[in-house]
Amino acid sequence: MSKNRYPRLLGILPLLGTLLLGGCNMTLLDPKGQVGLDERNLIITATLLMLLVVIPVIVMTFLFAWKYRASNTNATYTPKWNHSTKIEIAVWTIPILIIIALGYITYEST
Repeated sequence: MSKNRYPRLLGILPLLGTLLLGGCNMTLLDPKGQVGLDERNLIITATLLMLLVVIPVIVMTFLFAWKYRASNTNATYTPKWNHSTKIEIAVWTIPILIIIALGYITYEST
């Protein structure tokens, strides 16, 4: 494949997604009663709270891959490094707080 084919392929993918999603129905997010409305709000809130973890992980994955690629000779690689209390606290505290928030919201709304 030539290098010029990839941008064209990347331009076609969103159009293909639009065609495939054209027949979908938004029944879940179109509630008919108060209980359905509350459940919809709970689903949206839970999704947004979980995205607080998912989006930074995806961004950091790309940043780390870019920084430590084979062609980047300026990146400092320290294979003997094995522990950071600050990172451990962040990695465990943030998801725990989100789970507590989701549990509280679910308990109060259902």
